[in-house]
Amino acid sequence: MRLLRLSIEQTLGQIGMETNNAKQEIEHNSPGQQTIEQKPATLEFHSPQGELQIDSSQAWQAYAKGGHQAWLNMIYSQMDSVFLQGLAKKVEEGKRMAQITNPSNAFADIAKGALQDKPEIQYVGPASFMNVKINYTANSPQINIQANKPEINYTVSKPEFTYTPGKVDIYMRQMQSINITVSEYDWYK
Repeated sequence: MRLLRLSIEQTLGQIGMETNNAKQEIEHNSPGQQTIEQKPATLEFHSPQGELQIDSSQAWQAYAKGGHQAWLNMIYSQMDSVFLQGLAKKVEEGKRMAQITNPSNAFADIAKGALQDKPEIQYVGPASFMNVKINYTANSPQINIQANKPEINYTVSKPEFTYTPGKVDIYMRQMQSINITVSEYDWYK
């Protein structure tokens, strides 16, 4: 008997892939430009003059060249003391004249002393280095400071971007196939 043999051979298909990655390049040509301008601060100073006060009236009185009113006041202020000294002297003289038993001539001595004694009145002020009074009042300076803000400018230098996209190639590396053959088959062979 003659038998037929059916043979089927199959070749599978194969897909091939090739990929190229994407590329990205960044170039910085130059750094950014920055400028800073700082104007100096404005300063204003105002210093008022101080006040100097000099009182030399006592020094002029010590030289007997003071004002007329001050001179009269100085003499007038001594009158109470001069009066009391004169009164005490008169009382003493009266007591001497009352002592008749005293061998000295009290009347003649008192008359002689009256011509020589003069009351002690100060017509000039006392001389001293403290006669001139100085008073100085300082005024504080007025300071006005006005600060100026800095001016900052920045110019950006943009980088250059280059982008190459990736690529995928798909192709048939091996085609699929089916091979069918019919041949005689011998059982005994």
